[in-house]
Amino acid sequence: ITYGGKLVVINETGAAIAVGEVFNLVAAAGAKTGNFTSVQVLPSSMGLSGSFNPATGQLTLSAAPVIPTLGYAKTETGLQFSWTGSARLQVQTNSLSMGIGMNWVDYPGGGASPVAVPFDAANGTVFFRLISP
Repeated sequence: ITYGGKLVVINETGAAIAVGEVFNLVAAAGAKTGNFTSVQVLPSSMGLSGSFNPATGQLTLSAAPVIPTLGYAKTETGLQFSWTGSARLQVQTNSLSMGIGMNWVDYPGGGASPVAVPFDAANGTVFFRLISP
């Protein structure tokens, strides 16, 4: 068996399944090579992810990662960013003619929510993003 591509698992019956459950998907003798590039468990509303072990043919369910949500509020002196989940704030500052680029750096103190960012008229353009650790 040669594994490849994306494994999509769909719970069509609606039966209750939970983190930690293990499902035997493939039972075969002989050589097994490769692996799936990703595992997706549907419907996504179940909040589950999975990992596949190509040696055993087993799928083990885990909790899907929490996608952080970035919020902001404008204050008199700047912006206040806040987010849920595990993430850190990054920034890039460029000239007005450049726009967004690849020069992201961690914002000072951006490892924990909330973060106050003062306005600076000397900056051309400023972009922010959240990244997972």
